[in-house]
Amino acid sequence: VGKEVLKLKRALQRLGFYSGIGDVYDSDLTAIVFNFQKANFPDFPWYSLRAWTKPLFWEMVRGFGGEKVGPETRKIINEGLKFRK
Repeated sequence: VGKEVLKLKRALQRLGFYSGIGDVYDSDLTAIVFNFQKANFPDFPWYSLRAWTKPLFWEMVRGFGGEKVGPETRKIINEGLKFRK
């Protein structure tokens, strides 16, 4: 709740993932974060061994489908924002 959630929502919105109004990390924002993670996951099957070597895969698994935004997700968001104004 608060500034960090608003910063996350603004960043996701700038990257094309609109999550609505408010400063609460609710189930809607959880779904948006998980969709963002899935959209930025490398293009090979989840069940392959290559998927298990990617930090984002483990963040998605341990983060319970978007309930937590870890360092790998933040890194991808920040890299995406470099190309936006």
